[in-house]
Amino acid sequence: MRLAACILIAAVLGACDQPSATTITVTEATYGAICKDFVPAPPIANLVKVGNATEAVGAVCNKKGACVFTVTAKALGDPAGGCGKDFIVKWRCGTDTKPNQATIAAEASEKSVNLQCPPKASG
Repeated sequence: MRLAACILIAAVLGACDQPSATTITVTEATYGAICKDFVPAPPIANLVKVGNATEAVGAVCNKKGACVFTVTAKALGDPAGGCGKDFIVKWRCGTDTKPNQATIAAEASEKSVNLQCPPKASG
């Protein structure tokens, strides 16, 4: 039913809100999860939270078929000064509910991750 409604909307308005199978939707991105229990020297606070990079990665990658995101403190801030941070991003392709994931081990700063829809088969 939703697909039929989407086709009708697309025919009338030329657009549809249902993402295609080749469209990235970032569902969660976290910078520094490995540092969640790290205690930095005062006055620095530990600001690590799950999903702290979702908005930034989504702004670069959402609605694209492929995307390269480079982890930088300029883009993501430094949620745990003094701790080497990892990076984890999860995304979906279109309406597929199967999550995809890419990870960069610590230190992730200045390294890149590739998101793609459909995802490359792992071999």
